[in-house]
Amino acid sequence: MSEEAKPEGQSNGVTQQTILAEQPVPHFRLTEERNKRERLTQQNGELAQQFEKLKSQYDAQQKELNGMRSQHQQEMYLVEQGFKAPSVRRFFRREYADSVSELPADNRPTFEAWLSANQDDPLYSVHFNRLTQSTEPVMEEPQEAAPTGNEQLIDALRAALVGNPDAGASQPRDHKNKEWTADEIRKLRAKNKPQGSSRGKLPNGELEQILSDWRSKGIIK
Repeated sequence: MSEEAKPEGQSNGVTQQTILAEQPVPHFRLTEERNKRERLTQQNGELAQQFEKLKSQYDAQQKELNGMRSQHQQEMYLVEQGFKAPSVRRFFRREYADSVSELPADNRPTFEAWLSANQDDPLYSVHFNRLTQSTEPVMEEPQEAAPTGNEQLIDALRAALVGNPDAGASQPRDHKNKEWTADEIRKLRAKNKPQGSSRGKLPNGELEQILSDWRSKGIIK
């Protein structure tokens, strides 16, 4: 036997496994893998765009929320300070925003500190001055002194002549007593007016007669 029998599965020293490994991958499999990779890349890109869009919306909403919170805090502080007019509060908030916009973000004063530091500024002091004037105590007007007995007598006479001219007309008159009219009372007061006084007084005797006459007529009780 000139040639030795070769083991099964072996040809010229190369195993069958080696031959199978060297066989090319089918074209359709390469196409499938390439398409799959392209779809994943496209999906990743779309997801990244959606994420950036959502992140932008979130940042915008956070900025708006922070602005609303800051505006509310400024409004409450101004109201506590006594600024009731919405136009004045809006003026201070706009001035603060314009002022701090020129400063670095990490070096901007708070609204309270900025407002306190600018109280004497000519542009803002007018509002603080009005606030001070509105909080000043109101002086009470002096009350008039209670009317004296003579003044009550004159008031009663006026009420009798104006409000009820017929009071006591049905009662019989006492002809023994003098008939006291407004002119007679006025003349008697002028006759007994002290020096330096603007109003005279009725003598006690005449005052008792007048009161007695009026009681009999029902003018006073």
